[in-house]
Amino acid sequence: MVSRRLIALLSVVALFTVLIGIGAATGTPEPILTVENENDVEYHVTAYTVEDMDEAGYLNFEVTTEDGDQRLVSFADLVWPNYDRNVTLVDDGVNSHEVTVEPGENVTTTVDGWEHGDQTIYILEEGDNRTHVATLTKTCTSRGQDHGISFSNGSGPSSSTVCTGEFVSWMFR
Repeated sequence: MVSRRLIALLSVVALFTVLIGIGAATGTPEPILTVENENDVEYHVTAYTVEDMDEAGYLNFEVTTEDGDQRLVSFADLVWPNYDRNVTLVDDGVNSHEVTVEPGENVTTTVDGWEHGDQTIYILEEGDNRTHVATLTKTCTSRGQDHGISFSNGSGPSSSTVCTGEFVSWMFR
């Protein structure tokens, strides 16, 4: 015979599991993006959402080189900054969301167009001439995720991602 204590304990565990599942399934679907700028130059952060990194590999962008020439590049050409300017996606059907953060400003927004399991790609550009300084990729398959990008002390951006119960952080440049 099963004791009442064991039944009560199992009932509490089952209820807790159901509540966690409901919270994960109904949380904010889009990632929450917070960009902090402690530098003295503005930054432009553009988020693109694609199904996965395989799809990201097929993205095409138009850039302006240091010589002023315009050319097409793939996503792979943007993984490391080569200081091209005006990075613009030329492919149709890709969700995007742009944020401009002035010096000393903090901005929090949701990444529009994200769907469960999507890959988020961030293109970071600096100043009025929009010089490409970094590319970040974020993958969280769960809802309730927070993405953070910080610009401080004149150095390159630092980045963090919080996925329901997990924390990942990267430093760039």
